[in-house]
Amino acid sequence: WYQRRVHGHKLWVQQQLAAQTSLVEVAGLGTGEPDAASACIATATASSGGGQRREGTLPMKQPVPPQLMFPGDWHCPACGDHQFAKNRTCRSCGAVRPPTSW
Repeated sequence: WYQRRVHGHKLWVQQQLAAQTSLVEVAGLGTGEPDAASACIATATASSGGGQRREGTLPMKQPVPPQLMFPGDWHCPACGDHQFAKNRTCRSCGAVRPPTSW
């Protein structure tokens, strides 16, 4: 059972790395800017415990892709954060859900 668990964990790590690499490519960091892409991948690798981050590089802030709006979702009038339909208050600033969004 231990070997199956270790193999499953290794498979999960490989899938996560592939997903992060594809996000870097989708964000446009993989085209024409090898330093930015390398720093981003190095940061992801360092945070996952494997490898070391290059000295002198800062972690890059990942761009947040726009989320799909589903029925009942709303934007906070105070901070503009996207809220899910289940939230009655903003999870970022705590503002109350406006009555017009029900």
